[in-house]
Amino acid sequence: MTTTESKQQVSYFIFDIETIADGDLVSKIRYPNDNLSPDEALARYRVQLLAETGKDVLPVTFVLPISVAVAKVDAEYRLLDVAVLDSPQFRPHVITRHFWQGWNAYGRPTLVSFNGRGYDIPVLELPIGMGTPYRPGSMWKPVRMNRPAIAITRWPIWIYWTCCQTLALHGSVAV
Repeated sequence: MTTTESKQQVSYFIFDIETIADGDLVSKIRYPNDNLSPDEALARYRVQLLAETGKDVLPVTFVLPISVAVAKVDAEYRLLDVAVLDSPQFRPHVITRHFWQGWNAYGRPTLVSFNGRGYDIPVLELPIGMGTPYRPGSMWKPVRMNRPAIAITRWPIWIYWTCCQTLALHGSVAV
């Protein structure tokens, strides 16, 4: 099978990400005048988040992707390949660039993740100023959907499927 034939067969990019806190950014943005180390800033911010929200989960703006695994699946749901991006270096800017370049190179298959809209996609949109396919002037223009069931997303429904959203009936129940 040629590379072109293989790329044409990929219908789904099933992916998962792991992140790491960007303590340096937390220190600079949240506590610019306190001379805190990245670890000290993270500790303080987590205590603050816990007091305010009951959770110490950092917003996506303060994390970086440290690992992204992608399974390429065809239209018949057959696994074609699995890749861990930028292994073993795991550089956030390279991981992000490879993810979006790969998605584009495989004809923009449907993105499938567990926490896509709520976490995975936003994390992959932000790092190191990397333009994503959604950004104005980049690879594609957003499609405005008028159907109420899918109007809540800025990504067209055929672009991604979020397992967590489906299992939670799109926010109706907690998962």
